[in-house]
Amino acid sequence: MKFSFKISLLAATLGLFAACTSDDIVSQTNKKEGKVPVGVTFTIDEPKVNVNESASAKVTGGEQNAETRTSIKHTLNGGADASWESDDFIWVKDKNGTWQKSIATTLKNNGASASFTLPGSVSDYTSGCEVRYTGNSNQPDQVNISQTRTQTSPNEFSKAGTMGDCGVGYATNAGGTNTFSFKLVHKAAYLCFLPRELDIALGANIYLTRVVITSDDAIAGNYSFSSAGLASAPTSGASNVVTMTTKGTGAYANGFPLTNSTTSLPTNGAYTIIAPGTHNLTIQYYLYDPTTAVEGFIVKRIQGTFTANTVTPITANCNVTTVPLDSYYYWDAKQYAWHGNESIQPTTNGASANIGFTFQYGTQSTDPRAPREDTYSGPAENSCKDCPNANEILWYVQRGDPHWDDNEIFAFGNHLHKGGMWLLKKDQISGFSSTVAPDGKNRSYHADGNTSDNFIGSDGPSETPSTTALAIADREKYFFLPAAGTYSCFYGGNATLQDLGENAVWWGCDGGYRLAPHRTYQMFFDKTQITLNQVGYIPTYGTIAPIWKVQ
Repeated sequence: MKFSFKISLLAATLGLFAACTSDDIVSQTNKKEGKVPVGVTFTIDEPKVNVNESASAKVTGGEQNAETRTSIKHTLNGGADASWESDDFIWVKDKNGTWQKSIATTLKNNGASASFTLPGSVSDYTSGCEVRYTGNSNQPDQVNISQTRTQTSPNEFSKAGTMGDCGVGYATNAGGTNTFSFKLVHKAAYLCFLPRELDIALGANIYLTRVVITSDDAIAGNYSFSSAGLASAPTSGASNVVTMTTKGTGAYANGFPLTNSTTSLPTNGAYTIIAPGTHNLTIQYYLYDPTTAVEGFIVKRIQGTFTANTVTPITANCNVTTVPLDSYYYWDAKQYAWHGNESIQPTTNGASANIGFTFQYGTQSTDPRAPREDTYSGPAENSCKDCPNANEILWYVQRGDPHWDDNEIFAFGNHLHKGGMWLLKKDQISGFSSTVAPDGKNRSYHADGNTSDNFIGSDGPSETPSTTALAIADREKYFFLPAAGTYSCFYGGNATLQDLGENAVWWGCDGGYRLAPHRTYQMFFDKTQITLNQVGYIPTYGTIAPIWKVQ
């Protein structure tokens, strides 16, 4: 069966099809005593055809010729082959206008070609009669595009008919023979997902477990089918969501690996079928870390026209919000706390290690990893100088519509963790300012505010975050700040990681007000509160916390 695929690329130069290796086989729908049923032969016998790649990054690309049957498989930078399978069948309209279903299937050349036996004699069919392939539908005028698919190994697309693969063609008779030949043009739209992970150390520890495709209109269901192809909308069972599970056994028991930093079909190529049309797709890639037993998703969006007879490779960088290990500092230190001791830095809650230096309370240490001694003398000058000031933190706390999310994932120590806060981006907060707080007063040293302001004490301005899941469609307006925890380490020496995934202290750039030294403004949050404060249990001489910037 030969048909032409229009190949469209969304992100990168990609390869399309690869050879299949199924054995030649005969399937007999009405098998009796081991004999192939007698009838009329309808055959596809075309040479294998390679498909060249398009360098276009647009959704609609140039047409190429491809030979594809019902089992589709790709290799990067290769060509395209696809194979018939033994349980495939076709429909042929006889001379009386009645659809006849094939009663036997014979595969040739490892499924590169096939012959179908139809009931009756050659006189029952006319040259030019219509042929249809409707996947696993038992009707010639109905196709079911499935809402679910399970792919157990990468770069494998067998049983495409169960997903909604379908095609139309016309058969010709050589004249007086018992054999008709035909070609098919397929009428479904095909998606090829190609995730990658640029963080190689993280990618070695995580797996792709499923892909959920959500459209603004129906992409699956039961569709009427004609010589023109699929109807524009399903007649029943309409679904805007198609879910593909990417787990198998053995090496793929946890899902498909993400060890590739560039596109790699053999590593994790995953395929599904949707109804043709112009769709706005939201794609959730679910990632799993078996070490931490954490699973969550990242979101990508694609808008385009997915035409019939088209394979659309979709690349995705599975970039996860990351808290770098070297972002943890004592307040305004010149070097990050674990500098020189990176190999022993704890990465699990409760784990401890010696930080490699000590300092005295009340005396400024010469070690560049130590905190700045006098926080009241002015704003940060070193590691914390670019952190948000008190005004900016207050905008996030009081106007940032904070949403706690137990399930949002982040990377820390080359593994996945979850938990943190969604906050509106500054350009989504009306009135956001670095020079004035929401109450109209300047609370920041950095912005030349009142250094004797007692506005913020141990019970500073606090808000209760929403625990309602943030709608995926709204995420572009927000940024995610992980519950990054802290290292507890008084005066150096032994440091213990605590509260990772449960709460966070994110340093600010402003020193504290008139209390003892070693207090500074910072943002603290957990699932019950978010606040700007200088609370005593977060002293600069005993807390190692991450730095950040206004987003």
